[in-house]
Amino acid sequence: MKTSAIRIQIAPDNPVSKNVTHWVVEMEMDDKRFFLRRFVRDHETERIMVFVRTRVRAERVAKALERGGISAVFIHGAREQAERDRIMARFKTGEERILIATDVSARGIDVPDLDYVINYDLPDNPENYVHRVGRTGRGTRKGQAFSFCSPGEKTLLHQIQALINEEISIQPVSPDEYAQILLDPKDTGGLRQMILIHENEALKKARKKRKNLNGPADFLLEHATGDSVGRGAVRQIIQVARLDDFIHDTSFRNRQVEQVGFIDRR
Repeated sequence: MKTSAIRIQIAPDNPVSKNVTHWVVEMEMDDKRFFLRRFVRDHETERIMVFVRTRVRAERVAKALERGGISAVFIHGAREQAERDRIMARFKTGEERILIATDVSARGIDVPDLDYVINYDLPDNPENYVHRVGRTGRGTRKGQAFSFCSPGEKTLLHQIQALINEEISIQPVSPDEYAQILLDPKDTGGLRQMILIHENEALKKARKKRKNLNGPADFLLEHATGDSVGRGAVRQIIQVARLDDFIHDTSFRNRQVEQVGFIDRR
């Protein structure tokens, strides 16, 4: 018996599970690794899946976490399937709780009880966003997805919001909180402590003149001299926290800290 029945499938207004809560955190591209370290340290027991755009990024992000004393594994299309299977087994059993992946390598992956998805890089294809965040909030469980958005990724964010028919809430970060994340003591070692010491010393002599300053970096910049040794040197110190090469260059760091001694304490 022949039939002319056809199947009609209507796509939902929002293709993402209602169990998933979305957040956007705005930051500079070069600062993403610092925010990821902070997020991981603030969630010491949860399992987190981090999505990046390329295999090179996957390896770099894993190394950035390692420098911060955080264990993480990564998969991408260039790794052998057997190796990817071993990594996934460790992640699923809880032996590893941080997995970094590209969209290609994560196809078909089913991770039960995944707590968080981090979009370290926003996807070029907004449909990949749906696939990424769909790995959390499965069944009756709740899940959360955080997207790290740099100024250059705003267009991608708008495309994602148009696809899911939802404006994603922005997680606010105050200037002081932002500065503290960059001045991570596990990254800068004694540098941050030295900055705080100089801040306290200058504060004792300039307490009456102090006005609405946000933190150590602002205070140093406010009281630095205007010559090439003053404000420029302090700005270079702050940049140490952002540049991997400088973070590990002890001689450079020490030279810059010594130059802070020229701060004007009038």
